[in-house]
Amino acid sequence: METSKFKDGLSYGEVLTLKRKTIKKEIRNLYSKLNFTNLKLKAVLEKMQHIMEHNILQLHLNNIHDMVKHLKHIKDLKLKKKINRLIKKEDLTTQKKEKKHKFHDRVFNMSNTTLTSQELDLLGKGLKHNPIYNITNKEMEKLVVDTETIIQSLRTTEEEKDRLRNHCAYEIKRS
Repeated sequence: METSKFKDGLSYGEVLTLKRKTIKKEIRNLYSKLNFTNLKLKAVLEKMQHIMEHNILQLHLNNIHDMVKHLKHIKDLKLKKKINRLIKKEDLTTQKKEKKHKFHDRVFNMSNTTLTSQELDLLGKGLKHNPIYNITNKEMEKLVVDTETIIQSLRTTEEEKDRLRNHCAYEIKRS
């Protein structure tokens, strides 16, 4: 079974594992904040019990309870929307794997001339493409003779001419 890889080299399973770990970490952080807030509320409640009368305190606590209930409802809605968005993103990634991207043609013929598939392939390789050209022995001999004629016509020392011959021979052999 072939597993697809994302841009950063992770497989689909590894991405899901990372998502789960991230969500678990976020949940742990929220629970720690919740525990800290509960401790603060208990401390505030104890102070209020010493300061206020029982009836007034109950009235304030009921109002606070209603506000907290409303805020919790809003937070639950936000979390449900977030989960739905994450599920939709996951669905989109699985759909993207199924689609194959079609590239545009590299060569757009704007002339009236019909090009063969070989010509289109060659043009598609781009401007920097250097086609391989096999030089025959006769052409190679002509190149060597022309090079030697040019070197002989130079007004330099024999040592310099030998250095140029060696360099030209090296370049010819290399190509």
